[in-house]
Amino acid sequence: MEDLVSIIIPVYNKEKYISKCMESVLAQTYETLEIVVINDGSTDRSSQLIMDFIKKDKRIKFFSQVNAGVGVARNKGILNATGKYILFLDADDILSKNYVENLMKYKKYDLVVSGIRLVSREKKIEKKQINPENSVKYLPEDIEKILTHDKYPIFSIVCTKLFNLSTIKENDLTFLPIQYGEDSIFMISYLAKIKTVKTISFVGYINNVVLGTLSHGKKKDVWKQAKLIPEKARDILNLSSESNVWQFLMLRSMKLSFMNSTNTYREFKKNFKLIEEDGATNLLTFSKTNRLIDNFIILMVKYRLTFILYRLFKLRS
Repeated sequence: MEDLVSIIIPVYNKEKYISKCMESVLAQTYETLEIVVINDGSTDRSSQLIMDFIKKDKRIKFFSQVNAGVGVARNKGILNATGKYILFLDADDILSKNYVENLMKYKKYDLVVSGIRLVSREKKIEKKQINPENSVKYLPEDIEKILTHDKYPIFSIVCTKLFNLSTIKENDLTFLPIQYGEDSIFMISYLAKIKTVKTISFVGYINNVVLGTLSHGKKKDVWKQAKLIPEKARDILNLSSESNVWQFLMLRSMKLSFMNSTNTYREFKKNFKLIEEDGATNLLTFSKTNRLIDNFIILMVKYRLTFILYRLFKLRS
């Protein structure tokens, strides 16, 4: 008998995309599924469209809540999931037909990590693709091989992965009710509780890049939330501020905050001051990164060359 897999889908005003998302789930070659859909206070036709699918397939479980954000919606999904394994899917994304089947081949590992393809359906172009290497990592000794510049983009998101639901529930792992960084903190919390990670080069998760959504657009006050990633990681993984992992996460959070404050130089300076007041700029060291651009950014930060930093991130944004 096949193990039950729960797929958690939070939905907020996705009437343009939810039908294709649901169709891709119902078409999975691995059929022992529980599809947990959380309506996060949608004001469009998303709920009506989902109800049409419920009439066709009894595997769908539908819940509604007042709009509270994707993290809270996922927590509701976890609470109501009954599968042995769990996957997360965003309502504007789709899965290849053999996505679940391929990830379940490696279910003996505590975490299975697959690749992702980023596309713009509206412009009908492919943005980029991330193909993880085929390998096995053992924790905690290999944590520094996971939390690096090259590997972190795929490890900072909860989509594209197969989790063990009992590990999540037994350790009371939940998403923080924030708009940015909730995936990263959840992933770090999960990694701290497991022993094995299997990465596979298979790409079956198609991420639809929709400009203006939380994951693909500029946000205000990013630093307040981005800094939680290194702060939580320090506590969860028992890191020192001199460790390579903490240094990487702190610099990454600073860069993301810089990237989101380039509308005007005045806004950028204000953001830089917030970071400086938190003492983050004094804790970065050159020896913790072998990337020339990162050392250049640290140099600019140390000497408070804010205008050069602004121009650099303005160009990159």
